[in-house]
Amino acid sequence: MKMNIYYSLLLMMLLSVASVGCSDNNVEWESDEVPSDKITFDVSGTLDLLHDESVVVKVLTGNGSYQVDSQDKDIAKAEMVGANEIKVSAVSTSEQDQYTTIYVIDEKKQTAEIKVSVGKLKELQLDIPTSFEIYTDVEEEVLIVSGNGEYIFDLTGGQGVVELGVYSENTHSFSIKALKEGTAYLSVTDKRNKKQDVTINVKKAAVRIETLHLPVGISLTVGSQYDLKNDIVVSPENASYKELSYVLHGGTVSIENGILTALKPGRTVVSVKTLDGSNKEGECAIQVIEPGSQINATDWGLTYSSFQPWADGGNTDPRKVLNTDPADGWWEPNSGDPEFWIQIDLQYIQNIGKIRIARRVQWGGADINTNLKEAKVEGSEDGSNYTELGTILYEDAGSDPAHDFDNGVWREVSSNTSVKVRYVRVTVVRNEGTPCIGCINLYAPE
Repeated sequence: MKMNIYYSLLLMMLLSVASVGCSDNNVEWESDEVPSDKITFDVSGTLDLLHDESVVVKVLTGNGSYQVDSQDKDIAKAEMVGANEIKVSAVSTSEQDQYTTIYVIDEKKQTAEIKVSVGKLKELQLDIPTSFEIYTDVEEEVLIVSGNGEYIFDLTGGQGVVELGVYSENTHSFSIKALKEGTAYLSVTDKRNKKQDVTINVKKAAVRIETLHLPVGISLTVGSQYDLKNDIVVSPENASYKELSYVLHGGTVSIENGILTALKPGRTVVSVKTLDGSNKEGECAIQVIEPGSQINATDWGLTYSSFQPWADGGNTDPRKVLNTDPADGWWEPNSGDPEFWIQIDLQYIQNIGKIRIARRVQWGGADINTNLKEAKVEGSEDGSNYTELGTILYEDAGSDPAHDFDNGVWREVSSNTSVKVRYVRVTVVRNEGTPCIGCINLYAPE
C-alpha cells in the first residue's frame, strides 16, 4: 500500500526519459518547452500533528496535477482537496510519537516530501517544583520531562537575579544560574500553548560548605540498595544548606534522594555536588556484581610482612595470589620473619560474603606445600581497627597429605551476613617450615 502512486509515477518518469533517442549525443530541447518548477510548500521542517488532527498544506510552487501518497497510512494519510492544497490527517493513536513521510509528484514529474510526526498532546512538565529554591553561585540543569516542543522561555521579576542557559534539543534541558538574592518568575510555553510557571527564590548561604567527603567507591550486588548520603560528610557542621545533587555516569544503578539501587552488573560513577554555592564536588565509583560472584581484584593493593622470590626467576609476582589457580604463583615470606602476614587493600569499603584461601600447589599440580597449618583472617574498614572474620585450619591426615587435593588445598571463611571491609589480612598462626599461600579470593554476599 505504501508509496504506490509515488513509485508508479516515478516509473513513468524513468520510462519517458529512456524513450529519448540516443542517435545524437547532443540533445536539443524544443524552444517552447518551459523548465519545470520545483515543488515547495507553506510548511518547512516536520509537520507535527496531534491524534485526530488534520492540516491543509498549500503548494506554493510546482507544475500542477499533483498526486500524493503516504509512506505509512497507519500513521498519517494525505489527499488533494484543491488544485494546490493537500490535506494531511493523523491516523495513529499510539502513546509514542510516530513518524512518516508524504510523497508529492506533479505533471512534470517533480517530486517533494512532507515529513510528518503524529503524537499525543502532552502536559508541559519540568523536573523542578513550581516554587524552586536555589542558592547564589549555583547553576542547576533543568530537564523538560514532557511537552510538545518549540519552547518559549519568559523570565520576569527581579532584574539580574537569575540567568537562563540555552535550551538543548539533544538533552531537553536548560540551566538556571543564581546570580544574587531575590525572586524571579519563569514561564515556559510550548507550541501547543501548554505552560508551566515557576517561582525562583534565590538565597545566599550564610555559612557555606568548605569540605565534601564521600567514599571513593562501593560494591553492590544486583538488587541491593545503598544510602550514599549516610556516608557523605560535609563541614562545617553548621553549614546553612547541606542538600546535594547526584548525577549518574552509567546505567548499572539508579539513584533517588541519595539512595542507590543496583540494577545490573557493571561499573557506574556518581558525581556529587553541593548546592549552597560553594560548588564542592566529588565522585564515587559503584561496582555492581551478581550475588555470590567473585569480586574483581584488578585494582587491589597488596602488602605483606615480606616476600621471597625464587632465585631461579620463578614466583616473582606476589599479586598472583589474587588469581584462582594456586599453582600459578603464590606468596612466600622470608623464613626469618617474626610474623607472617599478607594484606589486601580493596581501595574502598566493599561488602564481602565469603573468602576462599588456598595453600600453594606446585606447578603442574605435582603436590601441595603443606607448611601452612593455620591462619587467622581479619577485616578492617580503616586499616587500624580489625575484626576477626574467621580461622582456616588444615588437619593433614592419611599417609600422603601432599597429594590430598580434595581436602588439602582450599579453605573458606564465610558469614551469614555481609561484612563491610576495605582491608583483608591473613596472618599465619601455625606452620611447619615457610608457609605459602596460593590464592586469596573474595566473593560478594549471596
